Amino acid sequence: MLELLVAVTLGALITVAVVRLFADSGRMNSDLLGQARLQESARLAIGFIGRSVRAAGYMGCGARQPVNGLNGAWASIPEFDISRPVAGADGVAGAPGAGTWQPPVAGLPLRGGRGAPVFDRGGIDVDRLRAGSDILILRRVAPMLPLLRPIRAAGDPLVVADPDRALRPDTFAVLSDCGRATLLRITSVARTGLAARLARTPGTGLFGNRAGARLFDGAPYGDAAGPAGAALGLVTSEFIYVAAGAGGDQRGRPVWSLWRKTSAQRPQELVRGVDDMQILFAVDLTPDDADRAPNQWVPPSATGTAAVRGVHLAVTASAVDGVAGRPPATRTFAATFAVRGS
Repeated sequence: MLELLVAVTLGALITVAVVRLFADSGRMNSDLLGQARLQESARLAIGFIGRSVRAAGYMGCGARQPVNGLNGAWASIPEFDISRPVAGADGVAGAPGAGTWQPPVAGLPLRGGRGAPVFDRGGIDVDRLRAGSDILILRRVAPMLPLLRPIRAAGDPLVVADPDRALRPDTFAVLSDCGRATLLRITSVARTGLAARLARTPGTGLFGNRAGARLFDGAPYGDAAGPAGAALGLVTSEFIYVAAGAGGDQRGRPVWSLWRKTSAQRPQELVRGVDDMQILFAVDLTPDDADRAPNQWVPPSATGTAAVRGVHLAVTASAVDGVAGRPPATRTFAATFAVRGS
């Protein structure tokens, strides 16, 4: 009987040790998985943002300050405000839905008519924004579709090469050459082979083409007598921010995600497990000098009219997969990117 009791006791101790070993191993595996997911979330977030920062401000060989051919002023059409390649808003801490930003987010295309007008498919839900997290706005023009016929008079057709059929009615584009650029709305597209003949019909409302707006100032586009490199480029505006994710983590807790709204499209959730984004701009206080080098780092609210030459990111990511009873692991990753198109 004594030997039996000793064996049972030893067996129980071994069983408890094995169970604890498996439990500790499971927790360690969850921690490692959470750390891996955390780093992957940060890597993806910085990668997405970095590619867009490097391309911001690109307009082919076009002018840096395009002419606005629409009825609405630049500030009232933020989805197509190509006059400001890089912009942002400083997040001020507060409860979700009650945070404040400088400049105010009322100038962004918000859902439900709470901000600037939204052209088509839905705006940003301000109630889901992460208070205290910054907002980054990046704009560029691409791809560049060459002009096939010169434009010498106001009635000349606008014909471009469009082999990928990227142009559609209600597309917003910039017609540019190495001297000038004009924002316009394409109202109709007629195709002949790889060529697209475009119409720019005057319309009403903020997003309509301005009646009588000239595409050029007397000099021809795409002609030997005028500047070279005439082309049409599609406007791409990206609003990048942190907001509540569409679902929870494995423990049912809510998660924050990196979101992006591109031009007139609906916002898309890019990366889950991104809790915060802080940004600084490298600004050039003397944009007319030859070196095009930044002079100082400032928050988005302090850029003024200075040219932005670079963006510094600090992205805080958390582990979507975690251990019950423990707060999710978090880490902050930083990166700096040059604005190639500025």
